[in-house]
Amino acid sequence: MNNPQQNNLPQQNNDEIDLFELVATLWRGKWLIVGVTFACTVIAIIASLMMTPVYKVKSVLKPVNNDKIFAINDTGVYSTTPEALFNDVEQEVYSYQGRENYLLDNQNLLQPLLENTSLSTEQVIAAFDANNFKITPSKKDDPIRSITIELTYPKGIDGVQIVNGFVKKVSSAVKEEIPNLIQNRIDQRKQELKDQITALRASYKLDIDSQIAVLNEQDKLRTAMLKDELSALRLELKLKRENRIAQLNEAISIATKLNYIKPTSLSAASDKKGSAEINGNVILTEINNQSLPLYFMGTEALTAERDALLSRTNDDFTNPRIAEIEKELMLLQNNRKVELLKIRENHDLFLADITLIEKQIAKLNTINPNITRFSVVSIDEKAQMPLKASKPNKALITIIGFLLGGMLGCMIVLIRQAVRNRKI
Repeated sequence: MNNPQQNNLPQQNNDEIDLFELVATLWRGKWLIVGVTFACTVIAIIASLMMTPVYKVKSVLKPVNNDKIFAINDTGVYSTTPEALFNDVEQEVYSYQGRENYLLDNQNLLQPLLENTSLSTEQVIAAFDANNFKITPSKKDDPIRSITIELTYPKGIDGVQIVNGFVKKVSSAVKEEIPNLIQNRIDQRKQELKDQITALRASYKLDIDSQIAVLNEQDKLRTAMLKDELSALRLELKLKRENRIAQLNEAISIATKLNYIKPTSLSAASDKKGSAEINGNVILTEINNQSLPLYFMGTEALTAERDALLSRTNDDFTNPRIAEIEKELMLLQNNRKVELLKIRENHDLFLADITLIEKQIAKLNTINPNITRFSVVSIDEKAQMPLKASKPNKALITIIGFLLGGMLGCMIVLIRQAVRNRKI
């Protein structure tokens, strides 16, 4: 027996699909389609309601203005730039060790994730960091550099506190390092200045020792030269005295032969033979402008002078230069400049550079490295409590459930009709 609906269906051997008949089939199964669609939509709504909400927060960091780091550069021993500080902050942000340490120190923020799990705390933190943290730098063509820290987290986790606390921790870590850097620069500069003072003192001591050595050597040289001159002068005077004695002995011998006892002159000697004795062509004449021979002094005077010379033990008084030499030798025995250099105590008073360096050290001592009136990074956007969850998108899930339900209902109707046709 033939089915009344058989004529309304497409023929089995016909490859063409009758759209009107297809629509008619779907219309006849409209309540089934509506029911399946409704059921899928309800299931989608229930599923979206049962899903754990996931939220997203973010914080944007940018370099500070120059006026925010004036206190750092005003120290005079350490200077930096906003870009340099931002680089330090960026390194801290990208450091996994820094994020791990922060979460380890604030495990209470991840308490829901740490409960009822077989994983260790470090493993939970590693998974949370890998799956939930997202750090994005600014693009190269952006006029101002920035770092965006994003965090997705399930309900029950205080993501706002995690992000803001992490930003605060990073900022504090970089900020706390600045006083240490300033103190290190101060200590280094002070040590450099102290080394300069030590070098100046050592150089000054060497200079003093060199001056003393030069002065002593000059004194020794001068003393040796004066002693040589003194010895030469005394030898010269001795030889002159001996030569004089020899001359006197010769004159005494002549005067004795001529019987000159008292000093006499050429005229007196001539009077003994006559005032004008003329023998042949010889005429005795007195020449007054010539010095008389020594024997005219007479034996008495000559002997007295010779005896005086023989009894003389020192000829120094005969030459004033000897007295000058002895005076100079006595002065050379005590070099007052050397004595003053040796007893000089406060050498720093004679080093003008040390005074300037000590002023620099005193200025460094007045610098307070524990400055706080500065910022290392500008928080352009703080993490704030989101108004709604980023996941799941209930509206989208409902729409997808509705569409899938409709499609499933249509498929059921068509499959059911196809099965009926095959039975016929």
